[in-house]
Amino acid sequence: MRKIRDSADVGAIGALLGSVWNIDDMTASDYDTAIKLLDKTKDTYAEKIRASTDPEAIGVLLDNVSLIDERVAGEHLNRTKDTYAEKIRASTDPGAIGRLFRSVREIDKETARVLLDKTKDTYVEKIRDSANTFAIGVLLRSVRKIDEKTGSGLLTETKDTYIEKIRDSANTFAIGWLLDSVREIDPETAKWLEKETKFETKDK
Repeated sequence: MRKIRDSADVGAIGALLGSVWNIDDMTASDYDTAIKLLDKTKDTYAEKIRASTDPEAIGVLLDNVSLIDERVAGEHLNRTKDTYAEKIRASTDPGAIGRLFRSVREIDKETARVLLDKTKDTYVEKIRDSANTFAIGVLLRSVRKIDEKTGSGLLTETKDTYIEKIRDSANTFAIGWLLDSVREIDPETAKWLEKETKFETKDK
């Protein structure tokens, strides 16, 4: 518990909470250890989240707190959500942004929509600058699940860059994830990308 209280790494704290919760689950201990750990350290999380510049790490913490106690996760989201737009605008990692959006959406869909509206004007540039096909897919998928129209517009404005990104990538899983994310928005664009890059996903 002291290590959690002293740590500034919100992602590591979230991962630890998730691991303890999983151990409780496997040992059928009614999550006692995870609940006690959360109760004794949760008063430090809002300050840590506010200080963090890593959207993905914040998402990991929110996710794992929610596994243990959804009410506590909601309280921490409400206490810190006013800082998220700035963190998203400052981030150059589409995947980290998408990860945070997924966590926020699962706790409070309306907060996710408001946050999307405040930051969506930055995503085209972030995607165009990124060479990480997996990260781009994560962001596209998260945006689509919050607002399909915004997801479609984002794809339209960035799809011309995907052919080169796919050809340059050696990570077939990441490419497949990007194409699957595109397919959820526009199947025809996914087919076009597969044809142009000669990449075929296993499941269509």
